Amino acid sequence: MSLSQQKFREIVLQLLYSEDVGRPEKAAMTELIMTELSVSKKNVSLAHERVLQIMERLSEIDPLIASVSVSYDFHRIQTVTRSILRL
Repeated sequence: MSLSQQKFREIVLQLLYSEDVGRPEKAAMTELIMTELSVSKKNVSLAHERVLQIMERLSEIDPLIASVSVSYDFHRIQTVTRSILRL
């Protein structure tokens, strides 16, 4: 079954958030996402790949976010908001 872009972004966001708060085991997160969101292992694996691509570019992404954040220092941005912005 094809996965909508919205659902795919939801999976990526949840994985990004989990990386930011605790760095869980990939297998545990895969099982959790599959169970909670009723998606296939293939879709979760694709989302993990996207998260890896984002994490590899954090040194580029985070300064861009910080440069436009006028109200908050980058590290004061809420974790979920930071994950959304990174996505």
